[in-house]
Amino acid sequence: GLRINKAADSASGIVISETQRAQINGLEQSVANIDRAVNFVQTADGALSDVNSLLLNLRQLAVDSANGGAHTSADLTANQTEATNLLATIDSINTRTKFGSLSVFTTNASTFQVGAFQNETEQVTVSSVSTASIGLGTVTLTTQSGASNAITAIDSAIATVSAKRGQIGAFQKNTLTSAQGTVKTQLQNLQEAESSLRDTDFTSEIAKFTNEQIRSQAAQTVLGLANQNAQSIVSLLRG
Repeated sequence: GLRINKAADSASGIVISETQRAQINGLEQSVANIDRAVNFVQTADGALSDVNSLLLNLRQLAVDSANGGAHTSADLTANQTEATNLLATIDSINTRTKFGSLSVFTTNASTFQVGAFQNETEQVTVSSVSTASIGLGTVTLTTQSGASNAITAIDSAIATVSAKRGQIGAFQKNTLTSAQGTVKTQLQNLQEAESSLRDTDFTSEIAKFTNEQIRSQAAQTVLGLANQNAQSIVSLLRG
């Protein structure tokens, strides 16, 4: 099924074909790399979504505690206990969210190889969402003033987390999806080019085969007629 099976078949063709094959392999791996990068940012977004839900619950507690005139100290203490648990859960999500063995929330940029050649990379940083990093190191819901201040701090934290989600969402949609479309187009075109260079042209080969078949059949027919004529001449001479 190949027109070029060894270097002797086409010296220049084998060089071009092998170079194209190397690029094809790189592009195929790039598609897989981008898929993995998408999974990475989706893991981060899922965790951020959970953090956002926890912050909304925390804000509800703060608004409730701000209505201090309608609560006993026991009520406010219960709100504080739940708030402490929510904050601990956020810190837990920050530390235990992993992609494979990699921590998702770090201060380092994550670099993804999205092309077949050197330096064809893209980066995104999914920074920490610990309570300290989003401005919620201390939340006091046992007093009305503390709860009021907490509302402002929680609103700021929600805005921070939402901004992080917007950042990685844009990275997935604009950077990764665009890169994947470009790579897939390059891959398809290169595969077609490599195939036309190396693979057998079956239309041409079938035409040649059919032509040879016709010539062979014609030769056999002529030979058969010649034999018949010879036999006729021999019969006449004998007669």
